[in-house]
Amino acid sequence: MLGRDLARAAARRNVVSRCADSLARARDVRRGRRASHRRAVRERTLGGRDRRAVALRARAAAALPDAGRRRRPRSGHDQELRPGNDRRHPGERNGLVVDDHGFEDLTPSREGLAIRRCAIAGRHVRLRLRYATSVSRRLRSAAVAGGAVAAVACVAWLGIASAQSRRAERFDAAPTAEFHFARLVYRDSPHSRRGYFRGGRPAWATDYADAEFHLMQGIGRLTRVDAAAVDIDGNGGRLIQLDDERVFDYPWLYAVEVGQWHLDDDEARLLREYLDRGGFLMVDDFWGDYEWEIFVDSMRRVFPDRPIQELGEDHDLLHVLYDLDQRTQIPGRGGQRAETPHWRGIFDDNGRLMVAINFNMDMGDAWEHADDPWYPEPMTALAYKFAVNYLIYSMTH
Repeated sequence: MLGRDLARAAARRNVVSRCADSLARARDVRRGRRASHRRAVRERTLGGRDRRAVALRARAAAALPDAGRRRRPRSGHDQELRPGNDRRHPGERNGLVVDDHGFEDLTPSREGLAIRRCAIAGRHVRLRLRYATSVSRRLRSAAVAGGAVAAVACVAWLGIASAQSRRAERFDAAPTAEFHFARLVYRDSPHSRRGYFRGGRPAWATDYADAEFHLMQGIGRLTRVDAAAVDIDGNGGRLIQLDDERVFDYPWLYAVEVGQWHLDDDEARLLREYLDRGGFLMVDDFWGDYEWEIFVDSMRRVFPDRPIQELGEDHDLLHVLYDLDQRTQIPGRGGQRAETPHWRGIFDDNGRLMVAINFNMDMGDAWEHADDPWYPEPMTALAYKFAVNYLIYSMTH
């Protein structure tokens, strides 16, 4: 029994060994075939080139027996391939040297450019043409890059010029409609928080230009006044400085955060003349006793002889279009504050309201955030009604 098992195991080993030998022979055969195939391919591709190279070496050696740097006339074919308009005799252009590898080297001439021919490959390798092509590609790339830079610079210049033109329109353009949203531009008081820290936007630019953008849409819907629309960048509105007579072209003037403003004597004199001649000033968004004192300090330069009065419930301003008997504080984006709101004014000798003072409230924020869902809609609606009443009053009184 044991003998039969040993015999079977030996037979299995023999079979496995024969299989392994067969696999090895098959692998060797495949390797040999691949090797012979590579040799045949090499012979077909390189053998002819080697034979041509040997023949070319012999012809070159016969042409140059002294192996010196003799001149050899270039053939007509070579001259046709040579770029440029060099009209010198071919023998005066370049010298020829044949090395041990079958290369013919043309030494540089006064042009400073060498042309190398490869005789092994059986064709001329035109380094000069390759150099010219690479230079041409570089020049094209540089031209494209330069054109792109020029285009970007042109677009930027046009954008700057356009922005400057729009800015000039807001500061200098004449009125084009019956009513423009005219915002007063002033300097910050050195005693205010903005004037003290001297950073960020100036106080006059608070809520600009979102407040104008939203309010003028409401005026266009709610009234028949010929009002100039204002886009989100402020185009269509007007920015008024108290240094020229442009202010007289606009019957309604808006000043925000006047608790931080400062008017010098010349500005105060021009503002007083504007108001005495029928202009209307609405001031908004200042809070507390400290900002009130800063506001009054400049307003005393404008009207040192006129008091500031509270508006009664029956004043025309509150009933000229909408009946506004709701004395609710119109909050800023921070929500309701503890200060008590006041509607005050300065009147001329005939009882006309010249300056409407919104103290301890922020109508500008209510206009600015008219489309923000977090701002209370009733406050925006109330601020719109006040603005429309101020506008109608200024145009009719």
